[in-house]
Amino acid sequence: MFEAAGIKGVHIEDQSFPKRCGHLEGKSLIPKDSMCRKIESAVKARRADDFLIIGRTDAIAIEGFDMAISRAQSMVEAGADVVFIEAPESAEQVELIPGLFDVPVLINMFPGGKTPYTSPDLLERLGYRYMIVPSDIQRACIQATELVLRSIIENGNSESVSNLLSPLGDRDRFVDQDQWLGES
Repeated sequence: MFEAAGIKGVHIEDQSFPKRCGHLEGKSLIPKDSMCRKIESAVKARRADDFLIIGRTDAIAIEGFDMAISRAQSMVEAGADVVFIEAPESAEQVELIPGLFDVPVLINMFPGGKTPYTSPDLLERLGYRYMIVPSDIQRACIQATELVLRSIIENGNSESVSNLLSPLGDRDRFVDQDQWLGES
């Protein structure tokens, strides 16, 4: 279904339910053999070779760095095209990870997480092939929403924070208003 929808890859992770952000406490992992079966099943089910199976482990926070590397290696052996070791806790870990694998490595990078913020240029020089920025847009929307609502509550309108608002025409284009109104 993902491939038919045009999606080019999927993360297969080793957290058990309920899943939590990799930078939060209270996570648990499924057994390594179960994780590998998930990867093997995804590899077998994919239809196109360019659909990426990304093996993600959250083991650093639970079992430590060495076990996270071991789990990620097992994911590669099971067929993962890319590895993602969530939440490295030091600059040294960030630096070491890409050199430990023969497949591309992905990193999650955003200000305020457990991983020391590292510039995209340095990540590329270290050998990372992919970087995701998981929550910045969401966090920006939350902050802007709170500021606009505070202005409405305190001032009766949003004029004092109008610089945070998209022009009305941009909003209309973004929601494809003409199509909804049958004008396109």
